[in-house]
Amino acid sequence: MDTPKAKIVHQTPGRLRIKIPSRRGDESYFSEVYNGFSRTKRVDQVEINPVSASILCLGEDLDPNSIQEYAESKGFFTFGKTEEELDFLPRKVVRPMGALSSQMMKETGGRMNLLGIAFMSAVSIGLYQVLRGNLKLPTWHTALWYAFGLALQIVPKPNFDFNKKDR
Repeated sequence: MDTPKAKIVHQTPGRLRIKIPSRRGDESYFSEVYNGFSRTKRVDQVEINPVSASILCLGEDLDPNSIQEYAESKGFFTFGKTEEELDFLPRKVVRPMGALSSQMMKETGGRMNLLGIAFMSAVSIGLYQVLRGNLKLPTWHTALWYAFGLALQIVPKPNFDFNKKDR
């Protein structure tokens, strides 16, 4: 039987959740994995859920590579292709745009990027349509709506550090 493919679905310091969709509901398989991981020093604690096809590894110094090596050596699972290895068309389009945006930031001293240009273009188109008296939907409305959506992406998102101890 082939070794099932697994994927890391969530990872934070001290916590690693792995899913093995092809073994969903296989209680004997997950029991075997539980027994194997319970005996290793690579994790402090392991929890399994055959219904959701997940393994939760807990430990202070969790190393996904070490867990992968152990799982593969025991024949439990192998990690499938990561997102970086997959070659989706949207990613092929977004990467060059990200590079262009970074170059624009460098050239303008951090004052403008591709998102900023798209925002200004959408606002300009929307205002142009309003000034021409073209108040029909969706022309000017759509342009301003897109501008608003882009503006939300420009505004820096708050950085919450839930690991801070100063509470």
